[in-house]
Amino acid sequence: MNPPIKTFQKTDMDTRFWRFIEKGPRCWLWTGSRDAEPNDYGQFYDSTVKRARRSHVVMWELVHGKKVPKGKVVRHSCDTPACVKPQHLILGGQNDNVRDMVSRGRQARGSKSGMSKLNEATVLAIRADYDAGAQQKDLAERYGVIQQNISLIVRRKTWTHI
Repeated sequence: MNPPIKTFQKTDMDTRFWRFIEKGPRCWLWTGSRDAEPNDYGQFYDSTVKRARRSHVVMWELVHGKKVPKGKVVRHSCDTPACVKPQHLILGGQNDNVRDMVSRGRQARGSKSGMSKLNEATVLAIRADYDAGAQQKDLAERYGVIQQNISLIVRRKTWTHI
């Protein structure tokens, strides 16, 4: 159960913050600056610390009247990164946050991973070429990866989402 929203004394920062919120029927969406894809979290310039901060964290702190405790993170129960609705923001540990991400299928996979040299279309082409008789070492050379990666791809040990 979410705690009731506390009342607090509005400051210039609070007034500025609330300008960037669009209250929808389900979520309250942050309309100000956002992170680049893929996460799309809202960003708010906090003049008290002179830096940009995640808007959902600022909202949690405004509502609860205190800083997020050390070792804790503000999570979204709605799975909408741009949401700042207080009832959708819950405090937890980083392990809880990772469990949420995995259970909701939001982890970086395939070409969304910053480490990937390949993309989904290339992986499909590798599998098709292999099924047509191409050798793994030749595919590795053609696509600029090592043979072990080709082996994992054609055996469907990696890129399992396609």
